[in-house]
Amino acid sequence: MNSYIEIINNEKVYVAVLNAGKCKAYSSFLKELVASFSLPESASSNFNDITGYICLPSWFDEYKTIKIILSNSGSLKKNANRFDEIITDLNILKNSWQSISPQHKFIVEIL
Repeated sequence: MNSYIEIINNEKVYVAVLNAGKCKAYSSFLKELVASFSLPESASSNFNDITGYICLPSWFDEYKTIKIILSNSGSLKKNANRFDEIITDLNILKNSWQSISPQHKFIVEIL
């Protein structure tokens, strides 16, 4: 399962599940992100394209909260440089999402 919708306090939350075990290469992380948001495959070549798609009005009109779950992260954490790069990008995505509206939330869970 790459994504699903949760209802929390009558609010729809988009939950994207990324298999961190597949993110040994940066390009694999981008592909996981694209798959979890059902974005066009062409977006996987550029992180800025991914951010642009997610921050489109069609997303923020329907969802106020996005939750990213990095599952199977044990091997990724062992590669500190790759792990830090991914967390940095998720923070960029978080800042972009939350800058749209004060009500927007972006949550990252590392399992």
